[in-house]
Amino acid sequence: MNSLNEHHFQPGEKRRIPFVAPVDIRLGPHDLLKVIDPRRDIHPDIASQFASLAEALLVAPSQFDYQGAKGYEDLWTGEPIVVGRQNEGRIEFSTYTSNEHVELELSENTLTVHDLGSRYGTLARWAVSSASLKSIPNAQEVEHRPENYRVMVYGATKKSEMRPGNFNDDHYFIDTSNGTVGVFDGVGGMPGSSVASSIAASSAQNHLHTIAYIQPRSSANKHVEEAALYAHHAIIAQQEADKPVQTTATIAKVFLDSQTKMPFVSIATVGDSRAYLYRNNRLEVITTDQGIYSGEDEEDRRHMQDVLSEVVDIETLSRKEQTVFKNRHFITGALGGYEQNPPVISLDVDVQKGDRLILTTDGIHDNLTTSELQRYLALIKDDEDISSLIVAAAQERSRDRLHLRAKPDDMTVALMTIN
Repeated sequence: MNSLNEHHFQPGEKRRIPFVAPVDIRLGPHDLLKVIDPRRDIHPDIASQFASLAEALLVAPSQFDYQGAKGYEDLWTGEPIVVGRQNEGRIEFSTYTSNEHVELELSENTLTVHDLGSRYGTLARWAVSSASLKSIPNAQEVEHRPENYRVMVYGATKKSEMRPGNFNDDHYFIDTSNGTVGVFDGVGGMPGSSVASSIAASSAQNHLHTIAYIQPRSSANKHVEEAALYAHHAIIAQQEADKPVQTTATIAKVFLDSQTKMPFVSIATVGDSRAYLYRNNRLEVITTDQGIYSGEDEEDRRHMQDVLSEVVDIETLSRKEQTVFKNRHFITGALGGYEQNPPVISLDVDVQKGDRLILTTDGIHDNLTTSELQRYLALIKDDEDISSLIVAAAQERSRDRLHLRAKPDDMTVALMTIN
């Protein structure tokens, strides 16, 4: 496994870093970019689709579309580029990225990063040694040797059509180096909520990067739960004292059992973002929302969730079920805010070849029933297509004002397949 370095740039700071593997560049709290060598880091089948290949590509993972020529910019040796909102081309930036945020210059095996006095800062993460990942940023494949299994990870997000501006309260990460994913939904619908989910995503991802994937079963859940708590304290440290911000979170990491040498996934969740397991054409919710319905026990809460996840006719529900359904947007757990000990729940599930793990924010599962999600997964085998289709289907449902489930919201899905 590669050793990783991380550096937070001071305004105006300039630094040369090795370019022997993909380099992460985070601009402010929102915009994550990757600098990759297309011949080394992109699968040959994808690389062949480019009209021409630059020496390096600057890629926005959540926007990357090689067929539509979106979400990336070319980098050439000795030709510095200035990255920021003033120079938007094929990459779009949030308002937290400065007009001229950072300058990047490529040289032989080196990338020079120069913060141009940005307001919200620049962070870089890079590997010390090379690893030919053969992956693209939003379609990432991880091969763990000597054990013979691979993890394919995709993600997609779209902001609510009802909210003005570019703020998306949802964020997600997909980590190419150790099989981790996470989805986060900022609470409250204000710009600060978007910052909370962004901080949580980057903090949890950074923490999980330090955790070896071969673990005893007893330790794995603790590590993932600690990643959520690490994100929680990062939000508290950065939020304004009189303006608390919060986010839901569901994160997952593939581990290899140190005794059995078999893969399993550890999951940590707080709030109402979910994790599903799709196996043998059947989709099962494996997390329980932390909503207003406390129930008698976990089984009772899960039963209520299963009923409400399928309802399309309010008249089929009891009075109690109707009340819970109409208030399903209320949650009792979140990261950040004033609470010192958020109710993070961890669990693990065995995985096998062909399994799909699906993480969603409530913009997905409030609009679509579990049966609808299962049907899409059964019909579409391509992971990249299915993640985009699920987001598009949820968005289409949100526009249908006559449908019981219709709910305008930000929408995010992350999908992990075990091969």
